[in-house]
Amino acid sequence: MYEIEIDYDANEADKSIICEGLVASSMSVIGEKDKSFSVLLKDGNSIIRGGILAGFDSESVYIDTLWVDEKSRDQGYGTKLLNAAENEAYKLGCHYSTVDTYSFQAEGFYLKNGYERIGEVKNYWLHHSKIFLRKTLNKLSNSNPINHNKFVARTGVYGVVIDEGKMLAVRQNGGPYAGKFDFPGGGIEFGESAEIALRREFAEEVEMEFDSIQLIDNLTATVDVPKTPSSEPYLFFQIGMIYRVNGCRWIKDEKQGDLQRVWIEPEDLSQEKCSLLLWQFVKNHLPNIIKENISIIPYDPSIHEEPVIRKLMSYSLYSAEEEKLNRILKAYSSKEQHLFLCFIDHKLIGLIGFDLGGTILHIAVDPAFRCKGIAREMIDKNSKRFLEIKAETDKEGIGFYKACGFKVENLGEVYPRTERFKCTKQVGKSLRGEFCEFTD
Repeated sequence: MYEIEIDYDANEADKSIICEGLVASSMSVIGEKDKSFSVLLKDGNSIIRGGILAGFDSESVYIDTLWVDEKSRDQGYGTKLLNAAENEAYKLGCHYSTVDTYSFQAEGFYLKNGYERIGEVKNYWLHHSKIFLRKTLNKLSNSNPINHNKFVARTGVYGVVIDEGKMLAVRQNGGPYAGKFDFPGGGIEFGESAEIALRREFAEEVEMEFDSIQLIDNLTATVDVPKTPSSEPYLFFQIGMIYRVNGCRWIKDEKQGDLQRVWIEPEDLSQEKCSLLLWQFVKNHLPNIIKENISIIPYDPSIHEEPVIRKLMSYSLYSAEEEKLNRILKAYSSKEQHLFLCFIDHKLIGLIGFDLGGTILHIAVDPAFRCKGIAREMIDKNSKRFLEIKAETDKEGIGFYKACGFKVENLGEVYPRTERFKCTKQVGKSLRGEFCEFTD
């Protein structure tokens, strides 16, 4: 039996549960979390005199808070902060900027800066209306022009290579992305096709050749390149054709170029470490491409190496004695329980085990491949087998199962001082009510 409680002084832990629950529910639909950045206005003593707090996703930026110290107002700083936030969002690939304000606050300010009113809620607070405004970010803000005499545009072709969950990248040693990770690839020279250009760049930069390419996306980026001792500042506009590269192999006796070649874990990449094109790709495409390389197959004791499976299985257990692991694997060799192994490029990265009723008995992912949607993928690919999937978890696992669309019920303290939670998900009709063999 549930109870409704009114609390005027909720603690941070309670607020966090509500917020995390909402985020998990949204994640199950949109598949990504909002991210955030701030823009700060500082005086000569590094004291903050104003700023913006903004949240963004792959499409839009939301101006959550804009504030300027009272003594610093009426000097154009609000517009400069807003332009800086819009320009940053545009570089991140956002197409829109959205904000809301009250009728007694800053509607005029946003209208002056190119925003359009898209909605109003009258009598929202003490007879005041709440105003919603939006702006299309189709170029860098004109109200904060970049004073350059030099503009550089380049159309390039870039390759994506994934191996065992890692991505091939180069570290640029010059140009607008000096010191940052980037795709292997580069500009298309006169008379070259996209494929010929990419083959040349791969040979020069990473000593590799390949069988074929497949277009993933066309991306654009604009970079404000500052002045250096050897060059004047310029505005760099880049058009990148991003290709999936298949059948890569090393070229014998090919001399590597000046760029550092690295295989990098996607979670080690960040906006600060990447070129703008690479960061757009990491946000929008990389998780799906990694999933495309995943295969999930039934466990077969006669084929699969038990030591590797036992090590992975140990991540799902509180205690992982050898005898216990052997007993678990023996049970999965029967017809009463079924274990499925998840591979990426022939490397075992995860496993999930069910009983015949659809209860998850064990689920584990190699630590190097966590936070990439692997566990969710294993659940989703097996969901067609059951009318309902069930699991039991502790408090730490609630968020994961909610994000996967499970309903969660508190079972109370099943063990001393340890709450347990029942998770259930309705998944539709089973195949003739039988546990069929998995085919990927």
